Amino acid sequence: MNRQRVLLVLSILAPVFLLGFVSAWRKEGELRRLLSDARQEASVIERSNTKLRDLVQYFSLRANVEREAKKRLNLAKPGERVVIFISPSPVSVLPSPDVPLVRFWKWFRFWDE
Repeated sequence: MNRQRVLLVLSILAPVFLLGFVSAWRKEGELRRLLSDARQEASVIERSNTKLRDLVQYFSLRANVEREAKKRLNLAKPGERVVIFISPSPVSVLPSPDVPLVRFWKWFRFWDE
């Protein structure tokens, strides 16, 4: 009788402990994944911070601020002359539609449609 009670108690408690163990194991895996994701995100943020520190150091010099103002904002110092280079417009390679097409161009246009 005493042995049957022990087996009954064990048969009831074993699944409870097993369920608790499996639940804790799954939770640990989830926490490990979250920790890994957080470490990756921290690495990305650290690289971003390094880039920002480099930019702050770069723009702390007046010459660099002036260079970027000229390049990005098209600004000039008082009395400075600005020269603008204008590139020519691209020339069309294909003949105009009113000119009779060579056989090659006809085929090219046929496949292009």
